[in-house]
Amino acid sequence: MRSHAPKECSEQMPALHGQASQWYEQNELFADAIRHALSAQDFDHAADLIEQVWSAMRNRQQEATVLSWLKVLLDSLIRVRPVLSVVNAIALLNTGQTDAIEDRLQDAERALAQAKMLLLTKMRIGLYQPLLPIPVPFTPRRWAILPEPSPMPSRL
Repeated sequence: MRSHAPKECSEQMPALHGQASQWYEQNELFADAIRHALSAQDFDHAADLIEQVWSAMRNRQQEATVLSWLKVLLDSLIRVRPVLSVVNAIALLNTGQTDAIEDRLQDAERALAQAKMLLLTKMRIGLYQPLLPIPVPFTPRRWAILPEPSPMPSRL
């Protein structure tokens, strides 16, 4: 793309890479879609795509390619995505780079714990919201006064 675009269009390159990424994704050319998403600095989309194609890439023993993509992603993004953290750990293991594996697995554990808390919070809102006369935004202080929900019956 860069070789065909005039230099004055350089500010449009991220948008063009984003469009290319979408086109490649729609046509199931995921490696190209990921490459263009990374070039567009659309790291969330690239992370979504990497998670989607990881299994196929691993089956084709292309962990080195996955690692090259992960190196471009923001480390802070990988750390909060448990799937990416585990993908990173497995790819490191399979390419003989064992130094950072434990850190990535701990990142995955932390991210899963945070996801669990978020899910529990959403469940609480879902349980209590119908009982309220008007919608009330919940703050941590308001959570402290709510009783724990009763357990669901094991059989319905």
